[in-house]
Amino acid sequence: MFVKIDTKEHFRIFSLTVPSVHANMADELRESLLDGLAVPPRDIILDLGDVTQMDTAILAVLEDVGAAAEAGKASFVLTEITPSLAGIFKAPLASRRLNAARTLTEAIDLVMMERLEREWSMPDEDSEG
Repeated sequence: MFVKIDTKEHFRIFSLTVPSVHANMADELRESLLDGLAVPPRDIILDLGDVTQMDTAILAVLEDVGAAAEAGKASFVLTEITPSLAGIFKAPLASRRLNAARTLTEAIDLVMMERLEREWSMPDEDSEG
């Protein structure tokens, strides 16, 4: 397993523990992240701080997980994107639907803000209509 999971009260931090993420790791990564979205806490931060190389096939995994999170009203945020990876996320292949934050602290703030927005947008059970 090349993913370390740190569970907090309101979110999970998935940290990739290898410097290179190859296409043959895509299925395991997709499964780990989608499993994380399936049970509370469902909000996920993916820490890429140790990753210096990533195959473009992994982008499809990240986009799939981002779409699944959005459909399930959960957050999925990438963080600590290393300078060597920055180009892959700016390429035309990268989805604009991926949320990213420069630091882990910013990612946590983003997840917590999205949680509040979802709570505020829920219909009030006491209101008529």
